[in-house]
Amino acid sequence: MQWVNFGFYCGFGHGSPNDADLFLRLANKGPAESELRRQVFNLFRNPSYELLEITAWPQVYGDNMNQPLTDARQFLALTPTLYQFLSAWAHGNFISDWNANAPAPPDKIEGYPLQEQPDTLEKAALHFCTGGPFHPGCEITWIARNPSLYRAPFRIRPRAATQPEPDYGDMLTPDVANDEAGPLFGSGPGALTRWMALPWQTDSASCRAGYQPEYSPFLPTFWPARVPNHVMAETEYEKVINPKLPREGRLLAFDRRSSWPRFLRGAYIDQINQMIDDFGKMGIIERRPGVEDDDAFPSVMYVETGVGFKTEVPFDNNTVIGPTEKVKHRRRLQT
Repeated sequence: MQWVNFGFYCGFGHGSPNDADLFLRLANKGPAESELRRQVFNLFRNPSYELLEITAWPQVYGDNMNQPLTDARQFLALTPTLYQFLSAWAHGNFISDWNANAPAPPDKIEGYPLQEQPDTLEKAALHFCTGGPFHPGCEITWIARNPSLYRAPFRIRPRAATQPEPDYGDMLTPDVANDEAGPLFGSGPGALTRWMALPWQTDSASCRAGYQPEYSPFLPTFWPARVPNHVMAETEYEKVINPKLPREGRLLAFDRRSSWPRFLRGAYIDQINQMIDDFGKMGIIERRPGVEDDDAFPSVMYVETGVGFKTEVPFDNNTVIGPTEKVKHRRRLQT
């Protein structure tokens, strides 16, 4: 998250107050760290929350997101099961097995035992999904919560070639959608993506971070793991890893995050249409070697690469959606 959202970088990124070094204390189940565990637990949003808690963790929008705020329950929360696990941890009921010196996992699939490779491939595909705001957009939407979609854990129920999908008429009602003969009891090509934004590239230009500049232009965020908000540009990365440059300049380069949609221009409608045409030119986030001999920098970095736009623009262009664009975004969600 620190590589795709500047707010998360400030709060949880390398060298931040919540950096991984804190895990050593959080893994201590003794009374010395009980108050720290309690305070961390209280930072998380209770899944049954009814009041608006913008600053509670996780600072990510959920299904019911809208602007202006229409419902307190528009933020992501842990599932009740995970929240119960977190509560047990806060009370010291856990196995302290954190090992900061554990060897890194293999970085190639061939490095895993053969019997672990299928599950490892699944984890790799799911690892960078937000997996919470099942909102029509560019990930998967509300159908992911419907058990009838699956034949087994993580296994989509396929539609047999001998059972073509029926015509559901001009309007698909919830009763029909959830019926055993409905569209969620068998999936074929395109059966999952048809529930998302059409075309999905428009939501990749729409669902960004902030929306509440009086609080923060960076948090809460929407789908940063799938639609980056702020990234380390390749030009900044080259400065960071260059030991011949002054260290102060390298630190400034590391702290600079460029707006991922900075190349989009014009009003809201212009930008979503440009995203349809130019999505292939947008940068992708690639794992790169970091800096090994200086604790101020991590040993692994995720860098924006493959940008297809020829003309560079200011790094902070399109960091925040303006008031006019927010109104249009709200109206689009309402319709």
